[in-house]
Amino acid sequence: MVLAALFSFIMICLAIDGILVYRRKRNAAGLSAASLFQGFFDEKTVTMPRGLSYDSGHTWAHMDEYGRIRVGIDDFLQHVIGPITGIIMKHSGESIKKNEPFLTVIQNGKRLELKAPVSGRIRVSNEILQSRAEMINSSPYEKGWVYLIEPSNWKTESRFLYHADRSTRWIQQEFGRMKDFFASLSTSTLGAMPVAVMQDGGILKDQVLSEFGPEIWEEFQNRFLDKANA
Repeated sequence: MVLAALFSFIMICLAIDGILVYRRKRNAAGLSAASLFQGFFDEKTVTMPRGLSYDSGHTWAHMDEYGRIRVGIDDFLQHVIGPITGIIMKHSGESIKKNEPFLTVIQNGKRLELKAPVSGRIRVSNEILQSRAEMINSSPYEKGWVYLIEPSNWKTESRFLYHADRSTRWIQQEFGRMKDFFASLSTSTLGAMPVAVMQDGGILKDQVLSEFGPEIWEEFQNRFLDKANA
């Protein structure tokens, strides 16, 4: 009886200890995963409202009830760039042409030149961005819009934009292109910075360009943004 009771007591203790070890490991894994995902983004976390149309140069366009096109920078690109500290815009009344430069975004002197998603005449420029460019980061589809345009060839040009399910497939491809771009850069150029974490298909570091100098921004311009519009 004594031996049986002692054996039962030992087994109960081992079971309790096993449960506690399992819980500690599970909690540790949860904390590790949470830490891993902080500061990264992927196609599941980037915002892409379905009512908008997207251009390969990472701008968006939307026709209002008056036939005017509101355009801006998509959430993917603002995540990649990081804090936008300045912007160079065209003025109301100026004409723009699809796939030609129409906007420059600046981060502490480093620049990217974006291409127009549509052709037409600028009716309104969001002048508040001149003093509050960071609104593009905080509200890319609402307060951070850039121009209101009177289109000149919307029926034809809109066919080359990504809509609905096509935009979802496209942004998945863009994450792949982004990883390929950084993978192609030399180790000496990248240093030890963890650009991408390869888990569940790969997760890109948020604001990844902000840690690089002008030479990588130029590479990104030529080999990622400009190539997308080629």
